[in-house]
Amino acid sequence: MCFAMVPHEVQPQTPSDQSERLVPAALPAASQLVVRMADSPGAATHALTMKGAQISWAILAGHKLIENRHMRMRPGWYLLHTGKGTQDAAHQQKMRGLCGAALPAEADLPHGVVVGALHVVRSLRPDECQGSVWASGPFCNVVGASCTLATPVAAQGSLGLWKPELAVLEAVRAQLADAPVLKNDVAHFLRAAPSAEEVRHEP
Repeated sequence: MCFAMVPHEVQPQTPSDQSERLVPAALPAASQLVVRMADSPGAATHALTMKGAQISWAILAGHKLIENRHMRMRPGWYLLHTGKGTQDAAHQQKMRGLCGAALPAEADLPHGVVVGALHVVRSLRPDECQGSVWASGPFCNVVGASCTLATPVAAQGSLGLWKPELAVLEAVRAQLADAPVLKNDVAHFLRAAPSAEEVRHEP
């Protein structure tokens, strides 16, 4: 079987046509690529690890309203993980003074597990934190709400923000779907106008 070739007219390309075809669309600069954090507990994709189960307990119980980090955390939900390490006796005594008799002993709390989720609403410097006893910085990430898992999920933590394995995420999300949200009164941290530094880091 033969196929007849149908002649067609070839249109000459102008220099502008060639440049449009050969030059790919410009990619956004790295500084313009913004990772937006989760807007609900069950949608959280990143976790942060606490050294000391009493610290995790204080966050989930609504006592510790500031999470001090060397990074400015973007507003959104994060999973809360308790590492296997503990704080020394002096720090544990300080925590009891801040949280009262309801604070469980460090040894009675779970370690090496995801225990819940926290919602960061703003990131401030220590001098912007209305004299809070929890503010040490360099960045004071304000915790506006939290959720507690009924059954902690075992996980290997890491420094900074990290992504849990899929199996861990699935087990955590199954519980967070119905977990009640504890809202904290953080209005006093929200009154101050955003600093120029904070504005630059807004999503």
